Parts: sequence; structure tokens; C-alpha cells
Amino acid sequence: MTTHFSRDCPMERRERCRRCGAADHVWADCVKRREPPQVASKAVPKAISKGCPVNAYIDSGSEQSIVTLATARRLALSKKGLGIGVVLKGFGGGQAVALGEAWFTAKVDDIELDIRALVTDVDMGAVELLLGQSALSAPGITMVVRQGKALLTDEGDIEAFLGRLTLAESEPERYEVRLVADLICPPRSHTVAIVKVMGGMAGGKVRVNERRVCTKAHNYVIDRCFIEADKFDMVPVMNYGETFINWKNGHLLARAETYLEDEHIQNGRVLREKPQGGR
Repeated sequence: MTTHFSRDCPMERRERCRRCGAADHVWADCVKRREPPQVASKAVPKAISKGCPVNAYIDSGSEQSIVTLATARRLALSKKGLGIGVVLKGFGGGQAVALGEAWFTAKVDDIELDIRALVTDVDMGAVELLLGQSALSAPGITMVVRQGKALLTDEGDIEAFLGRLTLAESEPERYEVRLVADLICPPRSHTVAIVKVMGGMAGGKVRVNERRVCTKAHNYVIDRCFIEADKFDMVPVMNYGETFINWKNGHLLARAETYLEDEHIQNGRVLREKPQGGR
């Protein structure tokens, strides 16, 4: 068959899914549209029940709490008649049948939880106890998800709790990064800014995080890099706008912060992994 435009194709026209692009269904029937939203979860390797450590996992998307039969026996939990025969779905795509319900307490993040978990003879890998909504929805218990971490609290004043949490975190020290020479960068070009870290450490490097600015006047990016803390250094500047950038000596370009030792750098650029070889 010779090449032709889609408007001239002799084949039957088939509507494609607007979400995934497949031709065997339409958007209303797309399985990707029906995927459940992401939920908060957290591994809790040191949950304590009856004085024994339990490998637990918080899953706010699970309606039920589940304890494995082996764990129930290890903790000497008695099974109650409630929940017998309940079919649980989702374990590797398979199903499991509840053997009963166990009532017990477990300590997570120093919070005592009253748990009613379905006992199942199922392999959940390293997880012995899955804490779902039946445990998390207890009165006075709040699950806080912050910076990718989940925490449980029984405090009524969540704002106060978060305030104390922020103060307790070991935030990196931050330093001003200022120009030590005038800088002119034409439109749609890039250059390097000669800078100095103000109040920096005696030796070592600090990290300048990427900074994007998009206003009516300017559209530029300060590239993420590592610079010397106690001497002049250079920071990449990319001007994507239609006007000149004209900054004077002393201009506050960015802020830098200390960084963890396991971050790796090469030629001032951040690397996610250690470089292989000498290049």
C-alpha cells in the first residue's frame, strides 16, 4: 500500500483513547482513569505489641487492618469469631480469606493504637501487620504526611505539632550567595556569575539549589551546583527572557546550604550517583 494521509485512509476510522492513546477503547472505559489515587503509607519496623517488635506498615488506602497468622501466633493473640470468611483482595493480585479478628494494642510513633485486625494466613513479605483505616480512623488520631514522611499524632493542635516538628528537624545552614562583580547577560543566552558565599564555612563546599524566576521583566534559571564556601566561585545563569539581565556587584543571586556527605559532585554539578572512571 502506498503512503497516504490519514484523511484519505480507506480503513475504518477508530477513535483512540484520549488518555493512553490505545485504539481498543475510549476514554470512559480506560483502566488508567480508574486507577486508585495514591495514598499515604509508611513502613514502621519498630511497632511494639505486647512488648514485642512487629514489622508493621501503615496504608491509609486499606479499609481493614491485617495481621498474619504467624504473627498472631507469635504474639499469642486470640482470634474472635468476627470477620471469619471475609475475602481480602490485593495481595499480589490474589485473594485471602480472613480466619477471624484479633483485638490488641500496638505502639507506633509513641501512640497507643487499639487495633482490630483481620487474621489471615497470607505472605505479606516482611510486613507482619498492616495498619489500615480501621486503626487510623480512631478518634483523636491524626496522620500527618510531610515532606514524604508519615507521622501519627494524638495532639489536637496540628499546627502546634508541626511547628515543634519543624524546630526539631536538623535543617541545613543557609548562606547568602552574592555577586562580587557586575553581571550582564543578553537575552536567550547563558553566562556564569562570579560570586562569594557570605558568612560561609572555613573551607569545604555548599550547595546552591536550582532557582527559576519567571516574571514580566525576567525569565531566568540559576542552575543547581556546588561552590566553594570560603573563596570566589562561579554559578551558571541562563537567561531565557527577551530582556537583558543587568545585576550590580553585591546583588543577592541565591542562597546556599550545607549538604550531606553522600552527595557527589563533578565539575561543580550535582550527580545522583558516583561517576564511573575518571570522566
